[in-house]
Amino acid sequence: MLKCDDLALIEEISDQKVAVSASPGFTWGRSGNISNGTYLLNDTVPSNITGRRVPISSGIIATVFVDTEEISTFEIVIFKHPSPFTTLAVVPVVSSKGGTFILNDPLPQVFSGDVLGIQIINGSCKNPVIGLIIRGTI
Repeated sequence: MLKCDDLALIEEISDQKVAVSASPGFTWGRSGNISNGTYLLNDTVPSNITGRRVPISSGIIATVFVDTEEISTFEIVIFKHPSPFTTLAVVPVVSSKGGTFILNDPLPQVFSGDVLGIQIINGSCKNPVIGLIIRGTI
């Protein structure tokens, strides 16, 4: 017969095997001075044309990490497409070179086959690299 502690340990291990992370598999960037309204790139392609496809069957965007060359103020729009474009989250970066941003509840949900992109709005930045950590199940 299992003890309560044994059962709790089995449940915890089981939960860890089901959970996966895309860290840092979802990244975007762009060289140069990036102005308001610019879409970041996946390699060399604008993310509004070809985004990053989500391979996780059911996930949440939990964390956004950002780095820029200079101190800047702007907002990051995380969206999914194709048409219609759907905004999943807007993350403000205020007078900094970036950081790690934990999103608030309700966390944006993503599903297998969703295509994600990033746009810079309400400001500008230089040489941004932006990534997402998505937690979920495969």
